[in-house]
Amino acid sequence: MSAPDDSELTAAALENDDVLAARLDLVASALDGPVQAGAFTDEELAALDDLTLSPIQPSPWYESLTDTQKQLVMSAALRSLTARGVYRAEPVAEHHTLQPAVDPFVLAILTMRRYVPYLVVVERATADFTDWALLYPQRGETFLIEYVDRIGLHEFVAVDSETAVEAMIEWSGGNLEPSEPTDMLDVSLTTEQIAARPAVLEPLTRSLFSSTATRFDPARPDEESWTAVHAGGPSGIFACAPDGELVRYRSLRRDELHAWWELTVQ
Repeated sequence: MSAPDDSELTAAALENDDVLAARLDLVASALDGPVQAGAFTDEELAALDDLTLSPIQPSPWYESLTDTQKQLVMSAALRSLTARGVYRAEPVAEHHTLQPAVDPFVLAILTMRRYVPYLVVVERATADFTDWALLYPQRGETFLIEYVDRIGLHEFVAVDSETAVEAMIEWSGGNLEPSEPTDMLDVSLTTEQIAARPAVLEPLTRSLFSSTATRFDPARPDEESWTAVHAGGPSGIFACAPDGELVRYRSLRRDELHAWWELTVQ
């Protein structure tokens, strides 16, 4: 009997009434407050979904493995998912195969992270580590947020649009003092000037968090736009973004940071 093929599992889920009901329930619940939607490891998501169709999501631990190791950990992940009641492989006698079956709520999460008009990937860097937040817009001005840590744990939460903005402000260090800039900055530089580490950018180096947000359109994977924010330092909050062939750096007040994340996310 051959092993189950999960490659079309998420696509088929779009036509499943139970999965649609789970998606609608999650979106509706998010309007009343954040909804914790589960946590999965890199290898569990790799076992449930076809990573070749969704390469933008980071899988830091899984991608560090060899091909042989990936096969081993995926098998272990399926055993773990089966024990949790998330996954099962049902025999199809006439075809001598196994048919995968996944909890509708989990399939709802998988479809909500793949089938979106755009997604925003935010990479947060500190002195010690790098992690990520991915924002997937849903109907009714709601978002599914996927937080990915450096060891490959993915946590999902469904929120409304305002909560998504506030979550990103906090996650990027924007709630740390000072709320007003102490070193005013507004300068546009070439990439060569930036590489030379000019003194004018020295206040940014004191920021505890550096978060770069990149917006992707799944229908046009080669097109992307980016912007970044530096926060959590004694000098205030700074944003940078392309400015023609230059990169513009400028100071932000706390209310301006809210507007910056609104524009970035929505």
